[in-house]
Amino acid sequence: MVRDLLQNPELRRRLFDSGFFYGDLEHDFGYTSKTLTHLGFSDQEMRTGTYQKRIHPDDLPTYNALWQRVNDGWDDQLYAEYRVADRDGQWHWIETHAVVIRRQGDDSIGEVIGTDRNISPRKEAELVLERTVRESMQRLEVTDALLKAGTLATEHETLVQNLELGLKEMERIVPFDRCDVYTTESGGQHHLLITVPDCVSTSQSPPEPFHEEVARSNYPVIQDDGLDDDGYRSAIGVPLVSRGEYVGAVYLWHSDAGFYSGTDLYPLMTGATVFAVALSNYQAHRRSVADLETDELTGFLTRKSFNRQARTMWHDPQNAGSIHTIAMVDLDHFKSINDTYGHTAGDEVIKQVAQLIRQALRADDILGRYGGEEFVIVLPHTTADSAARIMERIRHSCENIDMCNFTGTVTVSTGVATTDPENPTEPLNAVIDRADRALYRAKESGRNRVEVAPAAPVG
Repeated sequence: MVRDLLQNPELRRRLFDSGFFYGDLEHDFGYTSKTLTHLGFSDQEMRTGTYQKRIHPDDLPTYNALWQRVNDGWDDQLYAEYRVADRDGQWHWIETHAVVIRRQGDDSIGEVIGTDRNISPRKEAELVLERTVRESMQRLEVTDALLKAGTLATEHETLVQNLELGLKEMERIVPFDRCDVYTTESGGQHHLLITVPDCVSTSQSPPEPFHEEVARSNYPVIQDDGLDDDGYRSAIGVPLVSRGEYVGAVYLWHSDAGFYSGTDLYPLMTGATVFAVALSNYQAHRRSVADLETDELTGFLTRKSFNRQARTMWHDPQNAGSIHTIAMVDLDHFKSINDTYGHTAGDEVIKQVAQLIRQALRADDILGRYGGEEFVIVLPHTTADSAARIMERIRHSCENIDMCNFTGTVTVSTGVATTDPENPTEPLNAVIDRADRALYRAKESGRNRVEVAPAAPVG
């Protein structure tokens, strides 16, 4: 019927001048839109698919994935935004909306109609807007860098709250039964940042192998069926990329198979751009704060940040009346290690001792580098006997450090001091002083030992 209508020359001219196109794939016949013929595309080029060679490499994967869904019968409509090169090699943004009006007996496409529009001016305006937003965010980063490290937890909560509001707004455009947002951590590990609705996700890791495809392709991926994730049958995975850096991913889940279509991708990609900028700035802020708070060589807290965190824990009302232990650890004869083997070897010894200390302790213990080769540790809710046993294991582990070109034995001396439940108001600095005096006694007694300080006098 459409082919018959196109026999009218005036109707055909008006339609194709407005961006209309028609393809009869079964009979290898069709008309290309004036939008594309003006760029140098031919009817034959469009019907054979060779036009895809002129699509921008960054846009081709998404375009092919959307067409594949139409070819496979999951969608009868295609909506895509992509760049194509004209005969002179210049890029133009094209918006294509196609509808399958007839399929053949094997369910392949028989006839398709649609429209092509050149949307380059709109895209250029979007790029200007994006650049303006990026510059504003850069100015915001400068402001963030001036914030105190103690506001980090609040900023995390604010980020999550803003993401939750954004996801609820996005749900009005692209419905979902569940949405997960993951952020990348150091080492490429992913962390579940937020789930909407709250507390319905059973996994803290992205879904595999779905996630592998999203991360590898770096473009949105639709899963139509065959999922085995908490009863959901279809999903969309959208990578979060800011300034060329992969910072996380968003996953939308739905209980119906084939629920999502190509028309859902572009609203999601717009929202993903906003989320990616927010996550990128959050991660950059965390890294800058971590650089200021932690010692570069060991990863332990600097003396200033240790004092701040230790005081916060010490004065927490929930810890009132509890037993806490302070341990001071110092490398023995460290100057001779530097003098004999050089400062590079000395730094490596410090790093390995710090690693052994971290491996022996709990996640909520507070570790600080107090001086060049001296460490301070807060062990909350830990008695003197328990702390002494832990420090003894660390001391023994240090003796077994094996380094190339280093023939000596690494030893450490440790002083341990514990709060007294009968003297709950003893200041943090007073307990640190008692642990330091115990460390001095360990040094005087021959080094390579753990010395426990006597209880503080009451009154």
